[in-house]
Amino acid sequence: MQADKIVAYLGFAIKKGSVIFGVDAAEAYRKKIFLIVYDETLSDNSRKSAEKIRKKHKCTTIRFKGMTLSEIVYRNNCKFVALTDKALGDAIEKSSGQSENYEIYPWEEKE
Repeated sequence: MQADKIVAYLGFAIKKGSVIFGVDAAEAYRKKIFLIVYDETLSDNSRKSAEKIRKKHKCTTIRFKGMTLSEIVYRNNCKFVALTDKALGDAIEKSSGQSENYEIYPWEEKE
């Protein structure tokens, strides 16, 4: 149920145009990123890059398990998206509880 909400919110973000597709495009993006979503097929080097992006923008990360991001966003070979809209990013974060379909890594400031 919760995964369906996340999929719906991602669809809204795509229609609005506030989604960056791909790790390279997200690295080059200069404005604020509010949420990172990727699936388990993302390569190790791209995961390291995603972690750098996460630290730079101090944002939450969601990793899908069992379903690929290509199926969700209807783009071939899509494994990583970043949301640039704060309201949609917050809505996805709030609507996402614990599920076997994904893992959530909230941003926590480490001292």
